[in-house]
Amino acid sequence: VCSEPDAIPIVFIHSFGSSLFSWRYQLSDFRNYPIFAFDHPGLGLSDKVANLSYNLDGYTERTLAVFDQAGIK
Repeated sequence: VCSEPDAIPIVFIHSFGSSLFSWRYQLSDFRNYPIFAFDHPGLGLSDKVANLSYNLDGYTERTLAVFDQAGIK
């Protein structure tokens, strides 16, 4: 629950070959802010999807899609 409704969202993006598990110790430090952490397809707890681009452009497109869906500008 975010206690700072006008706070700028904090986004945790893991690197290639990693997962949101990388942020397990930091997430609780930001519990009063809107935070977003997610696994890219095929990493962490996310299933790998056939015919999906797993290069930097694909990761960027999916990250921006998450931002759009969450209303992050």
